[in-house]
Amino acid sequence: MWFESAMNRFYLQVGTFEKELWGLFIKLGVKVLTAKDFSLEFLSEGKAALIQRHYGDVREQIVDLIDGVWKKLQGKYSKMADIVVSEVVAGSAGRSSETAKAHRG
Repeated sequence: MWFESAMNRFYLQVGTFEKELWGLFIKLGVKVLTAKDFSLEFLSEGKAALIQRHYGDVREQIVDLIDGVWKKLQGKYSKMADIVVSEVVAGSAGRSSETAKAHRG
């Protein structure tokens, strides 16, 4: 991924670490993970099967990317914790309400 490559080259080293930029990268991943548009569970069976057959569950790829980014930030976890925790909590709260609506509706 070109963006991840640029982040690694220019914004991971001591003196060039950009908390806000890395935070945006992680936030983007969480937004995609929690977006209803990427949830196979909210699609018709036919559409979900078609996507699963041709592309797989894109969310698994996003989880792998976030995991890779997080590992690269080792040693900077305490600097990133406020961004990561708040975004994950917000994303999971939104996801929980969408799931509840789907089960009621």
